[in-house]
Amino acid sequence: MASGSWAEVREKFQAALALSRVEVHKNPEKEPYKSKYGARVLLEEVRALLGPAPEDQEERPPAEDDVGAGDSARGLPAALVEVEGPGAQGAVRLAVIEFHLGLNHIDTEELSAGEEHLMKCLRLVRRYRLSPDCVSLYIQAQNNLGILWSEREEIETAQAYLDSSEALYLQYMKEIGSPPLDPTEHFLPEEEKLTEQERSKSNALWRPGIVYQLLMSFLVKLERIQPQKTDNIGELDFDKQSELRALRKKELEEEESIRKKAVQFGTGELCDAISAVEEKVGYLRPLDFEEARELFLLGQHYVFEAKEFFQIDGYVTDHIEVVQDHSALFKVLAFFETDMERRCKMHKRRIAMLEPLTVDLNPQYYLLVNRQIQFEIAHAYYDMMDLKVAIADKLRDPDSHIVKKINNLNKSAMKYYQLFLDSLRDPNKVFPEHIGEDVLRPAMLAKFRVARLYGKIITSDPQKELENLATSLEHYRFIVDYCEKHPEAAQEIEVELELSKEMVSLLPTKMERFRTKMALT
Repeated sequence: MASGSWAEVREKFQAALALSRVEVHKNPEKEPYKSKYGARVLLEEVRALLGPAPEDQEERPPAEDDVGAGDSARGLPAALVEVEGPGAQGAVRLAVIEFHLGLNHIDTEELSAGEEHLMKCLRLVRRYRLSPDCVSLYIQAQNNLGILWSEREEIETAQAYLDSSEALYLQYMKEIGSPPLDPTEHFLPEEEKLTEQERSKSNALWRPGIVYQLLMSFLVKLERIQPQKTDNIGELDFDKQSELRALRKKELEEEESIRKKAVQFGTGELCDAISAVEEKVGYLRPLDFEEARELFLLGQHYVFEAKEFFQIDGYVTDHIEVVQDHSALFKVLAFFETDMERRCKMHKRRIAMLEPLTVDLNPQYYLLVNRQIQFEIAHAYYDMMDLKVAIADKLRDPDSHIVKKINNLNKSAMKYYQLFLDSLRDPNKVFPEHIGEDVLRPAMLAKFRVARLYGKIITSDPQKELENLATSLEHYRFIVDYCEKHPEAAQEIEVELELSKEMVSLLPTKMERFRTKMALT
């Protein structure tokens, strides 16, 4: 490539980064993705200037459908192939552009296109993935695919990408160990590239998404246990602990069998390296609070590391994801806590870290993130209210302070559920007649919980209680009517729909009895 063209490539690439990372905060409210779209145009121009990769440089995995991009997904070590020659260098630069185009499309909520670009990135550098020039790029692309699939709630697929990243990271650190190049360095002149010390400082950026992996492992393990809940405040069913312990024993035996096979076929050392990291987690599945707490503390350690690097100034989206991960750690730990007051405090910690985010974010640009946070805060308040009600039920005569606390938690939960529901309205503030598939279940859950919250308000005013029951009925009826008009919605909220139908049948009778009682007094 001529020096003039190369200078143009570097200039456009740096401008694209600036638009994505700096100018994004200056976007007008009515054009929240303006700088992202501008960055995309520049990235596509850079890709055109670089030209297509030679056919022999784009390597498809042995089985295209294998997640984790081939060998590393199956636990096979990568071979070290250095990036040498113009063809290899061109392929790596194209891969960097595909990576940034992938992130760009994900940021603008075009997930399928983002996935396509990230997969293209992996194919372009697959053969070089163990080299210092490409290992960071390859791992970051896989991490982002893992996060993408986790947002689709495809946990196994997401975990496969993250496991693949972890295996590659461990192999690289064992066999090479030097700080790798940051992907952006492929567009810097030699004299501007990072020193080895500077690369060491940015190590948190290229390491596998260990926070996400640990949290996902924790959540997957928790999902296996949570169906054992016995009530609406998530108490563990202790009668089934022996059954779970027997299942753990079986899994340990299976793990040992896999370990023996690894030794037999000569992959024992790699297995040991991965096991060393996995042993930090300590348990196949936490069965009580102490085991869960060990896992929580490890996860929180990595959260703090990630927070230190991903400051909100410069890494807005990453910072928010880490905060949400931190909240998720407290949420799942609370499940194992038997003391209801301490569980309340854990949910309170979640709220304290999430609420400031709703103040700082532009709700138009960060619409989806705002919705996620609003819903999560609402549910945290909702759980706290249920816990306070359960505590009050155990008291012979709850005092006015407890009643006030319950009502305040109820009010806060309703506030955030309503903010979430209001975000679905059109510019004329009209609630949609047809709710999009991506928000259908949370919208119906929010309606259901608001209905329940109105029925839980404690008041000594009979007229106010009647009004609350009427509002509760209105929300239950909305769910029933919507599912009658849109039968496909019923399968998304089967349990809530049945309960709503019951309440639509029972509440009018209860309200009529209430009116009769009021007339007699």
